[in-house]
Amino acid sequence: MRTFFLLLAITISQSLYAQNIHPKVQAMLDEMNSWMQNEIQSKGTVDAEELNRRNARIKAVQDSLKTVKPSGELTGEAVSKRKLTKTLFAGSSVVVPENVEWRITGMYVKSDDNPYRVQVKSITFQPVYRPGEKITAPVMSSESSLLTSDAMSASYDIDIEESVFEKK
Repeated sequence: MRTFFLLLAITISQSLYAQNIHPKVQAMLDEMNSWMQNEIQSKGTVDAEELNRRNARIKAVQDSLKTVKPSGELTGEAVSKRKLTKTLFAGSSVVVPENVEWRITGMYVKSDDNPYRVQVKSITFQPVYRPGEKITAPVMSSESSLLTSDAMSASYDIDIEESVFEKK
């Protein structure tokens, strides 16, 4: 029941797409999937060059749809540093605030069904996240399948080392 109200609150506060995929990108993925099925049925294999071209087009559309653009470099020394943990539902994201940079020190998956959490090692992160950059929790990870068969009941704890800089 708690999970339902949390998901309802998230849905009300922002527009969500199935699996956190924009409809324009989903249409391209569906078309590529159909193409791949046809290729495999007719030729028994997929043309790697064409697959790379299609993937590049999808990536370009994904990049163009990003609504939050990184605000650039931070200047000066960090005024303060602290450690914090952000909890994200599967497929949701968080944006690095202004005048802050984040270093991810660990990610853990947990489930409402289990009292423990499992460290996620199958996902790599950038060394540093700048203001305006988005961190997205995976919809599913190999570690989450150890805890639950329902991907949407998993949540991710992200341990962050935050450095706060003076405002420009």
